[in-house]
Amino acid sequence: GASYVGGSAAGPRLILAGARHPMLDAQLAGRAVPNDIDLQWSGQRAAIITGPNMGGKSCLIRTAALIAIMAQVGSFVPADRAEMHVM
Repeated sequence: GASYVGGSAAGPRLILAGARHPMLDAQLAGRAVPNDIDLQWSGQRAAIITGPNMGGKSCLIRTAALIAIMAQVGSFVPADRAEMHVM
């Protein structure tokens, strides 16, 4: 579903499950396609994002950035689960 959760403090990581771009989520009334992001210091530290033009690469990166900023200021974020450290 289109849930918003509070980000939990964790070690050096960015884990987002069911993350949606906040603006797309509002414009598409919950029909935005969710993405999962799992970057951890002790595991996968980076991701190479490839795909065709208009394939959603920039939207995924902006989603992660916006959610990180929203969580840092104490907002609920458009995701099913969010774990991150202070950015």
